[in-house]
Amino acid sequence: MSRELPPVAVADPSSLDAALVGAGIVINCAGPFFDTSLPVIDAALWARISYIDVTAEQAVILEERLPGRDHLIPGERNDSSPR
Repeated sequence: MSRELPPVAVADPSSLDAALVGAGIVINCAGPFFDTSLPVIDAALWARISYIDVTAEQAVILEERLPGRDHLIPGERNDSSPR
């Protein structure tokens, strides 16, 4: 099932929260990830859903990969995944 979403303002937590209602996962493709990843991760945690992004920004990947955050998968690209 797909749905069309209005533009989401990363700097507006209520906009992010509304966009994730009913979602099972969020895939963040909006960069620069240094600016967008943590607000989207916070919204995903609030919604209790998984988070994936495609960042190649290693500082962001290292910050996102903290203990207890196994449902957060940053840097999921063939050329940048630290796995």
